[in-house]
Amino acid sequence: MKSLALQAKDDFRSIVNSKLGAAIEIIITSPNKAVHSFFSRNANISQSIDPSTNQTIIGSQNVIAVSIDDLKDVGFETIRGVSDNTIKPWIVSIESDDKSYKVTEANPDLSLGSMVLWLEVLELVT
Repeated sequence: MKSLALQAKDDFRSIVNSKLGAAIEIIITSPNKAVHSFFSRNANISQSIDPSTNQTIIGSQNVIAVSIDDLKDVGFETIRGVSDNTIKPWIVSIESDDKSYKVTEANPDLSLGSMVLWLEVLELVT
């Protein structure tokens, strides 16, 4: 019999990859330019407001969750967030969006097998 932890991990992967509901297609590009498409779940927070001052403290924030096993299946190492503009970032393109994002923070949940990626709009230098 499969443990509850393994069942939860399998369930997460199945839910993320289900084309029913809120699954979206994304393309992840590694710093060394390897490119693979995945399904993910997405949350787009339009803005965060400090309740004590009523001031916007963060503008649009995009967060996605992907299966760690899906990443491993294509040979992607652990994704790392990059806030420094001198380091090549992991890049995410979302199917329903015309922007590219860099991964600024990556939070793996090994018990569930999910990788939560915090995204920031990628400013292209021309």
